[in-house]
Amino acid sequence: MKELRFEEYIAEPVENVKNILEAAGYTIKIVCFDKPKTQTDTKLVVRAKLLSEKQVELVVGDFLINKEV
Repeated sequence: MKELRFEEYIAEPVENVKNILEAAGYTIKIVCFDKPKTQTDTKLVVRAKLLSEKQVELVVGDFLINKEV
């Protein structure tokens, strides 16, 4: 099996990363780093960490990417 390089997933949308890792046979634990703030539109991966042989923890945060005027 190809070795995963978790740094490649930083700043990627969490749903994309989740789909890639699940397709590779991993179970995903998502930890959201949220607190009340202004409106956001995107959740991005902040950290990806291998917890066990087939389990990955994704720490995600809210970001405002598209701001409409």
